[in-house]
Amino acid sequence: ETLGDAPWKYQTLITVGPYRVPTIALELRLATELMRDRPDRYKPMISWMKQNGCDADLLGHAIDALRLSPEMQHSILAQVGGGAV
Repeated sequence: ETLGDAPWKYQTLITVGPYRVPTIALELRLATELMRDRPDRYKPMISWMKQNGCDADLLGHAIDALRLSPEMQHSILAQVGGGAV
């Protein structure tokens, strides 16, 4: 999630007390954890996205940019309900 300008363009605001704090978009975090092959981290993210939705276009671009296999890309997008790349 640290390559290019994506972290600056795609953020999620979370509420911390009276403040709104920008954080890295979960779609970018998921792509990073997939690339690092850390199922203990990416499986909860996939579950959360499945229940709460995600920006499927952003996720598709992120996992494509990391050159994950087409099979992996389709599998992840299908799991979160985002269709095909």
